[in-house]
Amino acid sequence: KAAATHTGALSGADRVVDAALLRAGILRVKGLTELFDAAETIARFTPLKRARVGIVTNGGGAGVLAVDQLMDCQGELAALSPATIERLNATLPSTWSHANPVDIIGDASPERYKAAVEAVAADPGTDVVLVMNCPTGLGSPLAAASAVAELTREGMVAGKPVLTCWLGEQTARAGRQILQDAGIASFETPADAATAVSYLSEWSRAQRALMRTPSSSSEEVTSNRDAVLAIFRQVAKDGRRMLTEPEAKAAISAYGIPVPETIVARSPAEAEAAAGRLFKTSEQIVVKLLSEAISHKSDIGGVVLG
Repeated sequence: KAAATHTGALSGADRVVDAALLRAGILRVKGLTELFDAAETIARFTPLKRARVGIVTNGGGAGVLAVDQLMDCQGELAALSPATIERLNATLPSTWSHANPVDIIGDASPERYKAAVEAVAADPGTDVVLVMNCPTGLGSPLAAASAVAELTREGMVAGKPVLTCWLGEQTARAGRQILQDAGIASFETPADAATAVSYLSEWSRAQRALMRTPSSSSEEVTSNRDAVLAIFRQVAKDGRRMLTEPEAKAAISAYGIPVPETIVARSPAEAEAAAGRLFKTSEQIVVKLLSEAISHKSDIGGVVLG
């Protein structure tokens, strides 16, 4: 029922908000958790042209969860080159995944983590590396974290951002602390980590959009600021906080923005005459109630299409 109201219908304009924020160079998040994760990520690195993600994990399931979330966030999974596959074949067990995510198996040693992270970071088709660790009882999350921390410089390997996800609580807490002390962004779940990775590409797109200059126009944009101020003053004088539709359209039109032709009719006869005039240039018209007190006109049948 709410969706049928004027206010509920505004949710359909969400894509417009997305486009406007992107054009303004703004990264949009959905809640406080994403806000902090976004800050944790983009504050560490400069914008990237692309953010193709290479994933190293000792748990295939965690890798799949990360990829699913990455795809939901319109992220990009890196395609490993044949040379990288061969390099990994030489250092990993034969049972490794042979694809991205690079599953280095549950008993992964610190040395195996190092070899895999270095190989993935060296791949020219990878821009970001996400390193994950699952508590398996066969390897040490603490030792794995130390190995990754030793590879990084200012949170990067081979000049590429590194983000991490050490799953678990007691077994992972010390490992996450080592990573954070080394300046490496660390997240607790595959979904959080993948979402954070996607911010790097979103932020880059937003910044590029901000730098784009609108195309020049041969037509000089004119405005009638005095007319707009006169409208606002009259609204304030009337003690109102909302413009009527004709007032709003007049203000927009004063800045050279086209608006649909609008005629105010104060009687049925005037409405009939206005309709006849509008039908000469348009196949359809809209009749709306004009009221300073009612904003949701459709709720009371105050909007008729014809």
